[in-house]
Amino acid sequence: VRAAESELRRAKEEVTERLAEAYSDLLRIARTRASAAARLAQVVQLVTQVARQTEAGKLSELDLQQAQNAELDAELTSNTLESEYQSTLVRLRLLAGGELSEDLVEFSLDHTSPRDTTRNAALQVAQARATAAQLRVRTLAATLAPKIDLNVRQLLNNHTTPPQTTVQQRGWSIGVSWDMPLGGENFARRDESISRSAQAQSDVERAELAARAEFESLTPRIANLRHAVSNLTTQESKMAQLVRASNIQFEAGRRNLQQIIQSWDSYFNLQQRLHEQRHKLFLAQMRQLSLAGQLLESVGLAP
Repeated sequence: VRAAESELRRAKEEVTERLAEAYSDLLRIARTRASAAARLAQVVQLVTQVARQTEAGKLSELDLQQAQNAELDAELTSNTLESEYQSTLVRLRLLAGGELSEDLVEFSLDHTSPRDTTRNAALQVAQARATAAQLRVRTLAATLAPKIDLNVRQLLNNHTTPPQTTVQQRGWSIGVSWDMPLGGENFARRDESISRSAQAQSDVERAELAARAEFESLTPRIANLRHAVSNLTTQESKMAQLVRASNIQFEAGRRNLQQIIQSWDSYFNLQQRLHEQRHKLFLAQMRQLSLAGQLLESVGLAP
């Protein structure tokens, strides 16, 4: 029973992990899609502005073509992300087995703090199997002891001809048998159960080592990803101010067209990196919670 319960918990954690990974990927694409849409809107506005200045003779036709090429590139990126978003949404719906709202909810696992892998589902399954295998090992006394069979018989219906005797209608008997211990079947079965128990125990040690090794390897990775997200968030805020200043300088004629397009592209690339690092951080945190056996509790699905 314990092994079955652990197997069920492991299956729930695996399903939860796949769903959470797909949802986090959808959030990443949604964030990047929003950034791409904002970039496209800026470039469209820029093309209109450059077209007016070209008609007024302030900019050349080459400047207008450069702005239009930037618009095509931004539009292609936006369309690609929209297609990727829709396909990821379909995949998530299939995993969830039903319709999902497109109103995405932001969430994080920064509040969690997994400690160790003692509650790891795979480890608990291996431990339950090892316990069951150990219980199947018969002691030497049980192997050598005689077998006693008790047979009780009671007739409930009697319509036979001729009528049955009393012995045939009811009775009981005891039989005792003893296998001569000549190193045969009984000892072979005991040796086999001992080997199976040893194998099950080695599976426990292997599962424990694998879970602990992966768990501990994720700790520095999570720390590095948190540091990267923090730095990129700060850079994103500063870059947003720089882009706004560049727009004002371009309108005042202090920045050329190439510089303003490059600033927008750099800002979008920075945002894209930030979204990707957040996604990677979430996956690493989720995996560590799963290894610690705390994933279901962290997402509110604990039994």
